[in-house]
Amino acid sequence: MPRYLGLQAVLAKSFARIHWQNLICFGALPLTFIDENDADQLAQGDSVIIENLHAQIAEGATLDAEIVGKGMIRLHHGLSERQRELLRVGGVINQLKARQP
Repeated sequence: MPRYLGLQAVLAKSFARIHWQNLICFGALPLTFIDENDADQLAQGDSVIIENLHAQIAEGATLDAEIVGKGMIRLHHGLSERQRELLRVGGVINQLKARQP
């Protein structure tokens, strides 16, 4: 449901394992701050831009992102290949729909 409401990514200092996995299953990208102090830069309504997201995910577990008007931060995704594929198709529901004849 989060993806249908417009959720694309969640940035946090840490995740409970089940919450992290559920976000992936719903097609939302869970990201953690490499420097937890970067979380203090974010305020409600801020926009975060991740250029070349798919390429950055494919290249490694670290992403460069920009908090618009505030500067660059580094984020970590820690996704397996299977999880990357789930996110690419938009979550488990979309993956199952694609398998239907």
